[in-house]
Amino acid sequence: MINRLLHNWNVFRFVRLTFGIMLIFQAVEHRNYWLSIPGIIFIAIALFNAGCEQKNCAIPTKKK
Repeated sequence: MINRLLHNWNVFRFVRLTFGIMLIFQAVEHRNYWLSIPGIIFIAIALFNAGCEQKNCAIPTKKK
């Protein structure tokens, strides 16, 4: 688990983390706390490196 948090950071993980932090700051600034939910989700995706990357979510083709 610690390995997933500390290693394999790339540009897209930093973009997701930055976007999540920006969403949470906007939610607090405008007192629109519903906006913090997507912010938390983006931060969690960045921290745990979850999501469809490197063709993991592609539908496999049928081999004949």
